[in-house]
Amino acid sequence: KEQTEAMKALYLPSATATTSPTGNLDVEEVNGSSRSTDEQTTTFVVKRGLQVVACAKLSDNTGELSEVVLRPSARKSQVGESLIAAVRQHARKLGRSDSLIMKPTDTKQKQFLQGLGFQETDADEIELGLED
Repeated sequence: KEQTEAMKALYLPSATATTSPTGNLDVEEVNGSSRSTDEQTTTFVVKRGLQVVACAKLSDNTGELSEVVLRPSARKSQVGESLIAAVRQHARKLGRSDSLIMKPTDTKQKQFLQGLGFQETDADEIELGLED
């Protein structure tokens, strides 16, 4: 489902994309908006060559991160760090100075994100500060 959404975002006429290389990875930012709300979102797609290895969606309005997905083969590499670094950089570019928030879907995702610097705020949410 997440790859389908990322691909839709890549090819929808209202979306614009920018690419920044990170080592042997390319991180693409795809800006879009929800047709049913005024929410602006950015989808981050990490590719190794032509293969999508990770993606995430950030609400530019609220700073909520969702749909963080990595291929199992990419979980022990720097893909997660590259993905989160691109999200943090984009949030700072938008002028956000608070933190990113995410509601993990399961314990594995929560542990993975905590390994990337997210801190538990309550039972449902974790957050990552935008300062270095």
